Amino acid sequence: MRERERERDQPPVIQSACSWRTGLKKRIRFCNLPFLPFQVYPTNVSLVLASLQVLLPFKEKMSKKPSLVVFDLDYTLWPFWVDTHVDPPFRKSSDGTVRDRNGRLVNLYPEVPAVLQQLHSAGISMAAASRTGEVRGATQLLDLLGLAHYFRYTEIYPGSKVTHFQRLSQQSGIPLCQMLFFDDENRNIYDVSKLGVTCILVPNGMNLSLLNHGLEAFAPS
Repeated sequence: MRERERERDQPPVIQSACSWRTGLKKRIRFCNLPFLPFQVYPTNVSLVLASLQVLLPFKEKMSKKPSLVVFDLDYTLWPFWVDTHVDPPFRKSSDGTVRDRNGRLVNLYPEVPAVLQQLHSAGISMAAASRTGEVRGATQLLDLLGLAHYFRYTEIYPGSKVTHFQRLSQQSGIPLCQMLFFDDENRNIYDVSKLGVTCILVPNGMNLSLLNHGLEAFAPS
């Protein structure tokens, strides 16, 4: 740390245009960006480096990915308890909306589709784990809301989340320490974290910011 501080205090080294361009090219390749003709990039060095500082943490964050990301359902993917606040069976209307038996509109948290798509695009497997007693209704909602194809594994039944995760590990062959879990209940976070799973509390529904926080928390684990 002291050596780094001394380096910051020293005057900057002035590189030749050729050597600076070579260094920039390496950093751009590290970020998986195309190396376009040099004139395309900003000539302001500080602006270029500021842009790279935004991209490099994301690259670093994804350098160690979880093998399985697990989501709770109630108050994590959708804003209700499926066994209490809505009335199965559900149906999909001609306009694409999903409603319960009484015509009540059923929605996801707004950023949930983007969260799942981002993980899918990154090649990360996903699972759903819920303690709800409304197994058929929850399974039906996953299908009608267009989420079922994202989940390679589902553990939806009453009981302990510990059991859910032990079965997920058995089915997938993935060690518990390679899993990332999102849930809205502290008791589930407490129980599952003791298994070695990286757990993230979801206070107000799943979103992209929380996903990034979870990936960052998992990376050094």
